[in-house]
Amino acid sequence: MQNVKITSSLTFKSLYMIKSKFSLLLFVTIILGSCKDGDDVVLKNQYVAFTFKKGSYSLTGLTDLTTKKEHIIPDSSANELWKLSFSKDEKIISISNNLSQPGKGDIVKNNIGGQSLRILWDNLGLPELKDVKVEVVINLPEKSGIADWHINVINESKEWGLWEVNFPRVSGLLDSCNYDVYGSFGNRNGRSESWGALYKGYHGRLDLLYPDGWGNMSMQFIGANSGSNGVYMATHDPRAWRKSFVIEPGKEFYIKVNAENMGIAGSGFNDPFSFMFGVFQGDWLTAAKIYRKFAITAPWVAKGKVSEATSTPQSFKDVALWFRGWNYPVSDPVEYKRILETWKKAKEFFGVPLGLHWYNWNIYPFDTHYPHFSPAKKGVKEFTHQLTDMGVVVMPYINGRIVDKANEDISEFLPYAAKKSDDGSTYEEIYGNGKPQMVMCPTSIPYQDTIVKTIERLADETGVNSVYIDQIAAAPSNLCFDKSHGHPLGGGSYWIDGYRQMLGKVQKIAHGNGRDLSITSECTAEPYMDSFDGYLMVNPRSDKSIPLLPAVYSGYAIYFASWEKSMSLTDSRFIAILGRDVLWGCKPGWFSLDKLFDPQNEKKLDYFRTLGRAHYSARKYFVYGEFLKQFESEEKSEETKMPLQMCTVWRAEDGSIALVIANFTEEEAFFPVDVKLSDYVLDNRKYRKTYDLIKNAESEIKIKDIRINENVALKPLEIKIIEIAR
Repeated sequence: MQNVKITSSLTFKSLYMIKSKFSLLLFVTIILGSCKDGDDVVLKNQYVAFTFKKGSYSLTGLTDLTTKKEHIIPDSSANELWKLSFSKDEKIISISNNLSQPGKGDIVKNNIGGQSLRILWDNLGLPELKDVKVEVVINLPEKSGIADWHINVINESKEWGLWEVNFPRVSGLLDSCNYDVYGSFGNRNGRSESWGALYKGYHGRLDLLYPDGWGNMSMQFIGANSGSNGVYMATHDPRAWRKSFVIEPGKEFYIKVNAENMGIAGSGFNDPFSFMFGVFQGDWLTAAKIYRKFAITAPWVAKGKVSEATSTPQSFKDVALWFRGWNYPVSDPVEYKRILETWKKAKEFFGVPLGLHWYNWNIYPFDTHYPHFSPAKKGVKEFTHQLTDMGVVVMPYINGRIVDKANEDISEFLPYAAKKSDDGSTYEEIYGNGKPQMVMCPTSIPYQDTIVKTIERLADETGVNSVYIDQIAAAPSNLCFDKSHGHPLGGGSYWIDGYRQMLGKVQKIAHGNGRDLSITSECTAEPYMDSFDGYLMVNPRSDKSIPLLPAVYSGYAIYFASWEKSMSLTDSRFIAILGRDVLWGCKPGWFSLDKLFDPQNEKKLDYFRTLGRAHYSARKYFVYGEFLKQFESEEKSEETKMPLQMCTVWRAEDGSIALVIANFTEEEAFFPVDVKLSDYVLDNRKYRKTYDLIKNAESEIKIKDIRINENVALKPLEIKIIEIAR
């Protein structure tokens, strides 16, 4: 038993306000689920126990009390809780809780039915940091194994400024090789992912920057499982600060955050968001649904579900298949006619709404002259009108992030570029053509307005009904140190805020003066979701891919396209990867019509038509519904390392359920389906009928005892979509 201060305070602001009133609080002796035991301080409920070393408050134990599973290796050396770096005149010093003077902690009741551990370090033990204090509050709810962690760095130094925060730092987390690690990992450092990935028995090191839709993390959470014993590591940050997740199983885990006004004397860290860390029972899908509860409250889903997003044109929502046009020679009358006839042929052959992503529509070579795109080539306007009259979504390419350093007017853009330091040096990037490009700071109003005017002119001069803005949802936020821009220096949320401000202007243009444009971007960084109508899924896929994105954002986001080199895949890989994409809700495609109609690609062509019809038939699920579950065949392909058959479960907004079952082989197969309706519907007594959406007829699959349990016969390369309706 212990003396406990009773309070409902949860945040630093409220805790800080009552510090001077502690003498007025009642001290009550009660038995709690949290206790002090020798040199340990334990914060726990019926699901989890967090064990801290008294004095340093390093985390030494993370125990799932449901199964008694311990997730931290015993006797891990150098246990920590936080680490801070401070800067002064290019000098960096670092301090951690276990190098500091002892902290002062107490356990209090909180207003979410659980308890909170509150710790104060008012003496860090370094003379340089004598004016710095650190506060940590860990809020543990009554009915969850995941705690809400907060850190506040109060810096009153006249010389030193905070540079970086590492929190929470956990040594010895996860036994190497014995945990599966998963997250929305991207296409960098040997990873080849778009949807998210699961690495079985992981034993490497991940250093993942967020938000970074191309190379690292689109969503701010990762998870790990040993069997059903899960560890959830996340930030629930509605402002999407730049941060990195670092994990090396068996060694360490921490989240690294750059401070606002990095290195500026007196800068601190004022509890900007929640760090979420703890345990759960389940798997990767369980973790995704935990994150979904936060995600659908974030500002980037403010426009609501896809069905509610009136700013997204219906034509874009309906597209079932995408193609990419590269350097269409529409200025040549002969080629103009040939390409148009190919599109007419495609429209008839596929029988579903189509989209064209058009590169090199303008007079300049690719990746040059940015941000100048107009004028268009001769014939572009006329060809665009021909396609839009056929119902095709025509989406030309522009770039909304970089400026060509070879431009004659580069000096006009230099003040608005992102600066790596206060010496004015800029971020330079070089792509396929070898031309240096300068990264712009998105908070710069003149640059924002340049992009807005570019889109306005493009739409008015060519008549397109969509515009793709490259790189914004793909590239990471940079640290900008230009004081003239008016944003905090270095870290913070200003990069995201700047783009969201710019894209708000773009959306007004997109729907002004009779226009109705869809606006899209590359890759899948979450904080731009309400600014874009769709995300281009350009990264490769692998056998390690898992559908984390649709598990979290199905019904709120539209994902489209396939890996850009899909046509170079073998037929088996093409079928397995694109087929799986469709089962995960993606609108597939993004390759050349001419290449697809090449006789040597006949099998790919036929299967692509199957995919288009499947997606369009089930768009009430794939576009507007929620991804609920995935089942796979135990047998895998030797070539692709992927399942031979797969089934996904979706729920529509009207409560209907769909089983989407695919056979990726060229042989007949049986797939065992065992679905208990009560797992997916609110009132399973009302679900009596099954309907085949592909055949547009009643299905032979029957519901027995509020359950579907049978071997479903599948023809070669067949996709069945079975609707379970009232």
